[in-house]
Amino acid sequence: MTDEIDQAKTHEDGEDNHAAVDRGADSGVNETVDEAETADSLKPAAQKKSRKAIVAVICVVVAIVICAGAYFGYFKPLGEARDRFEVAASAVQTKNDELDKAVEELDKLATEGGEPLDPATVDAANAAIADARKAERAVPEEPGSTDELNAAATKLSEPLDYSTQLDAIEEARAALEDSIARRALVEQPSGDYVVARLQTLGGVSNVAAATEDNDPNGMLNKAGGYTAAVFFKYASVDWGANYLSGSSIDAGTDGGGCVEVYPTVEEAERRNEYLASFDGNGILSPGSHEVCGTCVVRTSEYLTASQQQDLTAQMIAALTDTSA
Repeated sequence: MTDEIDQAKTHEDGEDNHAAVDRGADSGVNETVDEAETADSLKPAAQKKSRKAIVAVICVVVAIVICAGAYFGYFKPLGEARDRFEVAASAVQTKNDELDKAVEELDKLATEGGEPLDPATVDAANAAIADARKAERAVPEEPGSTDELNAAATKLSEPLDYSTQLDAIEEARAALEDSIARRALVEQPSGDYVVARLQTLGGVSNVAAATEDNDPNGMLNKAGGYTAAVFFKYASVDWGANYLSGSSIDAGTDGGGCVEVYPTVEEAERRNEYLASFDGNGILSPGSHEVCGTCVVRTSEYLTASQQQDLTAQMIAALTDTSA
């Protein structure tokens, strides 16, 4: 009986052991399944991260390509074109500034420098100024596109030489300055100055300034009259044939010529108009007469027209000689 009980117990213990083994096996299997499931669940997340990284790299590469394309295809050419335009524009502007300065100086001289002896010098100055302004190359506003910048730079870079205009301006300036300086010498000159200048002329002698006591016209220092009157003899006048005698003042203008000095140009012109009223009037003919500054330059009636013109030119040249 005891043996049967022991065998039954041994059988129960065996069954319990088998159950335990089965439970352990089941547990191991479950753990393996869980680990597999966990590994499977982690794979999509890793793959998703990998895909995101790849997309990010692609985006960066695309951005770099786009930026590089924009830089090399647009911004770099635009910058180079702008630099080229600015260099060309600056070179032209430098030359323009030089020309403008010369124009401004000549224009100021023509408008504010004083009265010239020869009005034609003002006309020549204005012509030189007009020619320079016409020749000046305009610098446009900076264009916005690369093509426009390059086109403008190419046009601005064409050969540009203002030497002809600058030479013409310099020539006009020198002539005008000289004319203004010459004109100043016949602006109310003194009697002594006139005497000294006339004495340099060939064929001229007995140069003398009239005084209030011996003035043949009685006009010295009177209202509307002259402030100086200088008379002289001239070798081409035949004194004997024309019944002239005495000093140059005694003979008056008929003996050779005279320079009358007035306070203003207007008074000199009035005197010249008065003398003109006697032109060609026989014994009352005053000879040749011409206004020069505030002076009236006169030559004898007893000279031929060509002799009068030649002597008048010599007298004006002597009176306006800036080198004296």
